[in-house]
Amino acid sequence: MRLAYFSPLNPLQSGISDYSEELLPALAAQGATVDLFIDRYRPSNPAITQAFRVLPERSFAREARRRPYDMPIYQLGNSPAHAYIYDRLLQTPGIVVLHEYVLHHLRMWMALQRGRGRAYLQTMAATYGDAGRQAAERVLLGQLPEALFDFPLVEETVAAARGIIVHSQYMAEQVRRLRPAVPLAVVPMGVPLPPLLPPAAARARLGLDPDAFILASIGHLNPYKRLNVALRAFKAFAMQHPHSHFLLVGSRSPNYNVDRLIAMLGLGDRVQVIGYAPPAQFADYLAASDVCINLRYPTAGETSAALLRIMGSGKPVLVSRVGAFTELPDAAAAKIDLGGIEEELLLETLLLLARRPDLRAAMGHAARRYVADGHTLAQSAAGYLRFVAEVSGVRYQASGDGGQGSGVRGQEPEAIGAQFIAREPQPPTVGAQFIARGPEPQAVAAQFIARAPLSAQNAQPPPQSAIRNPQSAIAVLAAAAADCGLHADDPALPALLARLDGLLE
Repeated sequence: MRLAYFSPLNPLQSGISDYSEELLPALAAQGATVDLFIDRYRPSNPAITQAFRVLPERSFAREARRRPYDMPIYQLGNSPAHAYIYDRLLQTPGIVVLHEYVLHHLRMWMALQRGRGRAYLQTMAATYGDAGRQAAERVLLGQLPEALFDFPLVEETVAAARGIIVHSQYMAEQVRRLRPAVPLAVVPMGVPLPPLLPPAAARARLGLDPDAFILASIGHLNPYKRLNVALRAFKAFAMQHPHSHFLLVGSRSPNYNVDRLIAMLGLGDRVQVIGYAPPAQFADYLAASDVCINLRYPTAGETSAALLRIMGSGKPVLVSRVGAFTELPDAAAAKIDLGGIEEELLLETLLLLARRPDLRAAMGHAARRYVADGHTLAQSAAGYLRFVAEVSGVRYQASGDGGQGSGVRGQEPEAIGAQFIAREPQPPTVGAQFIARGPEPQAVAAQFIARAPLSAQNAQPPPQSAIRNPQSAIAVLAAAAADCGLHADDPALPALLARLDGLLE
């Protein structure tokens, strides 16, 4: 099978650069011949340049005439690094690997950089009506409203594709709404399973306190990673755990000043902005962490490779309950609901994990098994090549074990995770189920807030609390009740609620 592969590569700092450089050898191992077509720069990874032909995108038509490709593969994400890929897709349709459902920021950048602001405005109005026109007008005035996530500008991509690969059922559903008949495959994102590095040695290499409780946010630092919520929750957490630190590891968005937020919260001595970390240091920061935070909202529909690396490293991780992240097994990731008590739920979950090393270990174990069983590079490559064969009509026979659990045609990642959890139950002394299937503080808190007397819902937190939400007392009590084993549907809950009003007056 002969493929033309379009993707950013390193040194472009893109998660898709890393993704492609890991996937390409697996595709070759499964029998594919792959030529890489890139924009105007020199790739920096010798392992890629020595193993594959790397050609300028402008030479694609000439190469395709000399020896036709079975299929072009377009890795498409929501950043300027994919502009040349978008242009080529419209000229030569192929299979699109759609990493994000929202491509608005890419399309906006292309229009503004090429002086096509009027065409951008017309496209937004034609596609989304008056609301789209108003959003485009704000962009042309120099604003970047969060509402852009409501206007994905992915329609042209979906219409042009000969087939689409996605990494989650959530993304598959979004695509199906636009084009029900498009050939579509859900292929699990593959990542290398990281080695389990000794935390003490990793901390020594990084110069980190060997005894501190360390939280880490891993991945690109932008306004959508909920760092404002995470930092406020950490401030409250540090009041109870003064020997703690928060590391922000990832490239910086030029549109987000996280340093100002840290200074405003008075956390300059506890929060360290690491920025982009090369692979070896990235692995050390993961190993050095006790708990990782990977929140995001709004979502562009992405599956996070950084999150899978965290999970593969055997670390407990907290995610937002949104988009593709809802498909993660509950035992392997703690999901934080959005809304008025997001900060409190985050804080209470962090406090629980800080006092329960057994729970951290259980979550980390489940997370690593989830990645090891369902997100291998061999599985991902086999999923790609089977789908290419289906769309193009070329015969393909999987080699090795790559055909097992490839996830093509909609095998859900959560189902993959459920298989290993069923095969290898956690020890009965480890309470991973607390966050997994109940009793969970989110569920108990929801019952408290829904059914507690009005005066209890309006109760103010104590003056010394770092939490300002009026439902803080409810969240604290809910977490404590859940920690004691009280489920949201426990028959003892009504009696407890009946006493709540008087207790909080």
